[in-house]
Amino acid sequence: GNELLVTLGSSVGGTAVVGFGNDVDNATSSSAGGGSNCTTCTYNDIDGLISSAGHVPVVLRLADATQGVYNFSAPGVSTQVARTGGANPYTALSPRASVNNVDQVAFKGVSGGISRLFRFTPPATTVTVASVGDDLGVRGGGPASGVTFASFGNFVDLNNLGNLVFQAKLSGVQEGFYYWDGSTGLIKEVFRKADTNSLAPEMITLNDANQVAYVTGSKTEGATEDHSAGHETGGAFFWKAGSTQKAIGVGDVVGGNTVNGLYAQHQSFVRRQLNSVSCLATAYTVATDDTEMDCSEGDPSATCHTKSPLLFISCATSGPAIPLSVPIVLSSAGLNGSFFTSELALTNRGSSDASINYIYTAAFGGSSGTAADNLAAGRQKIVPDAIAYLRALGIPLGDSGNRGGTLRVFFSGLSSTDAAAATVRTTTAVPEGRAGLAYAGLGPQKLISGAAYICGLRQNLFDRSNVALINAGSSPDGDVTLRVTVISGDPGNPRTQALPDVTLSPGGFNQISGILASNGLNLTNGYVKVERVSGTAPFYAYGVINDQANSDGSFVEPVPASPSAAITGATLPVVVETSAFSTELVVTNFFGNPRTLTCTYVASALSGGQVAFNLTLLPNEQQILPAFVQVLRSRGVISGGPGATFAGALFVSDASGDLRGVSVGART
Repeated sequence: GNELLVTLGSSVGGTAVVGFGNDVDNATSSSAGGGSNCTTCTYNDIDGLISSAGHVPVVLRLADATQGVYNFSAPGVSTQVARTGGANPYTALSPRASVNNVDQVAFKGVSGGISRLFRFTPPATTVTVASVGDDLGVRGGGPASGVTFASFGNFVDLNNLGNLVFQAKLSGVQEGFYYWDGSTGLIKEVFRKADTNSLAPEMITLNDANQVAYVTGSKTEGATEDHSAGHETGGAFFWKAGSTQKAIGVGDVVGGNTVNGLYAQHQSFVRRQLNSVSCLATAYTVATDDTEMDCSEGDPSATCHTKSPLLFISCATSGPAIPLSVPIVLSSAGLNGSFFTSELALTNRGSSDASINYIYTAAFGGSSGTAADNLAAGRQKIVPDAIAYLRALGIPLGDSGNRGGTLRVFFSGLSSTDAAAATVRTTTAVPEGRAGLAYAGLGPQKLISGAAYICGLRQNLFDRSNVALINAGSSPDGDVTLRVTVISGDPGNPRTQALPDVTLSPGGFNQISGILASNGLNLTNGYVKVERVSGTAPFYAYGVINDQANSDGSFVEPVPASPSAAITGATLPVVVETSAFSTELVVTNFFGNPRTLTCTYVASALSGGQVAFNLTLLPNEQQILPAFVQVLRSRGVISGGPGATFAGALFVSDASGDLRGVSVGART
């Protein structure tokens, strides 16, 4: 049966209980037959957790104007965890406390005038977990970062190992979820967002495997509450030892329906929705159904939830997890009768089997969606048609028409973080076989945070150039707005023009086709600068140069605008001239000063094995030098006519010792 552990008027700590948590009810309130109840108090100001032995931590307000945290093990039987007043170190205690199965209690209080998180271990040991003002870098075991804790949520969760997770607001307009290792005292960041009103303290939990689960995009419903009382507008995620895996998110397509809200609600999430084997369960709504599940936000009729709520269960996988962002996979018609398809190669170089989760975001044709896959250790899977394969896995792409979009590939359970790769070849049939281009799935370190240049673009009878932009973030990262500025590489025709800003939602893709001839431009030689206007999501940008006749292409990677470290030199691995192939050299000076490049070409066909020469670039000039060995011949750098096979490396440096502001590239 039920046991009454403590009530108003109970004697605790030598005085009477007059309230619970932030509840200010006292002897004059309706609980004692007079007055009115506290109109600003809610149940979550009082409730807590219970241990496997039935012990319950409670924050009490006492008749002597003090507060105390007490862990009750039976009616009227408790252990004092913390108390204000007198010689005690605390001047205030927050209304929530958590307990694990070894009677450790986590709570928040003010000590020394500073808000702090604490962990109590019986019989009488209390350690400080984190304090307002702590530097995140230092608390993580590294150098100072300049970012500090500004405040903590009232609720803290802890597992039976004594490790904690908590929510905090940070210096600046940002907040995050954090993990404290009780054995080392180090704090690791689980998730951070440039916002201060979207993460709720009760929406992060952990189990005894130190597997963390958390929910983003919470909808809070009042200033006095520290939980999420409504639907969540972001996603549910797993985190462990620095690796994050997505479980489900708003915008995902599950069973052919788009998720529009999660229902991972306050205490039903903490300790109840993540189990001991790291499986997470949550309700969700889809399509246009009411996300509150009570029809309060629409017409209160049976049609407000025709398809949901539904139950979603996902289990975290072991081993490192890495996300790879594939810029584009498609099945689509192109110019001059071409039809492009994307071949996807998945590689697991490691010693453990990997689970794969795909997040496909449609750019045109079909719908977005998610799918699961796997890849055994030491194996490679080559999928001839990525769009057809993803459709077979259940993503609603449709079976015809032009379709294309971005693809995020999440490998988990890997033996190491560098064990996986995703590589794409997007090609069209030509009489000689297939023509197109290849590109790799991008790890987080390859994505762009600052400005970047895409060089070597041209528009003429032989080639055309496109530029593509991608929001490489996930739902919690939000939209990003990018600006593309086109710069003429021809000093005789100088021009700089900013194109209309492009806003991309997570996974979004936008291509500017024939960019040098778009938006009123008429350039034959140019490059572009891509920079963030707003938003914090990671992004990527790249160029494609296509042959006007057969659509054979070259993938042009971005060049950082302002690398932090000096670039002492650049090396092109091979520059060739044979009867069938020749190398085109592209050098771009995107700084405002002239540059003189010192070049050394090393090839066995050269007299002496190498030649040295200079290339001079005017400010903002781009030189595109087709058949570069012949260019050297015409400039008198090398002698003799064509015939011999030239193949060797080109080394480029600058008298200043720093090549920042210069791009060196080639096409063979």
